[in-house]
Amino acid sequence: KDHILTKPFLLIELLNAINFRRSASGLDFISSILIKNLPDRAISCLLDILNNLFFNLKVPVSWRQFKVIPIPKPNTNLTSYRPIALSSILCKLTEHIIKTRLDWWV
Repeated sequence: KDHILTKPFLLIELLNAINFRRSASGLDFISSILIKNLPDRAISCLLDILNNLFFNLKVPVSWRQFKVIPIPKPNTNLTSYRPIALSSILCKLTEHIIKTRLDWWV
């Protein structure tokens, strides 16, 4: 029997991750709004792609690239910034599913 951490991602898990995301796009310019408005068939294809990557232990190069945006720190010198790293929404969806499973398992 498949363990919770190694079984294929379920459609409900992907839908929960999609509904949870409110973040900006990464270097691929795919936004959470675009993903939320995909037709059901496209969501099903996305689920197949994420499962294929997960089971083949493949991490696309684009998922390891980030867009870094400097955000000024509040109430400090104008030269004080904190970096925000924006990654691919597809990476964020996969991370959310895995994190949710880990939280449940632990």
